[in-house]
Amino acid sequence: MKTSLEIEVEVIYDYQPGQQAYVSGPPENCYPAIEPSVDITEVLHNGHDIFKNLTLEELYALEEDCLNDARERAVSAAENRADEERDRHAEDTL
Repeated sequence: MKTSLEIEVEVIYDYQPGQQAYVSGPPENCYPAIEPSVDITEVLHNGHDIFKNLTLEELYALEEDCLNDARERAVSAAENRADEERDRHAEDTL
């Protein structure tokens, strides 16, 4: 019998945002794009690291969730910086 169970975990990861390709100028100054990636270092459940007990399918799903989380955080941080810059500019024009 096979069953599935959903549990709440805390995922600790390092995020590499990637880099856009640069394809202008001489070939020696060009480089390909690097996709964003995450490196999961711990998966905690009730304070215990269960990383080694996860299947590849579960790890891939967690990596995708972490990438989405990191992207959302990056967008939110950029929006906050833009709001702060706009507010500073508005204060300077008063």
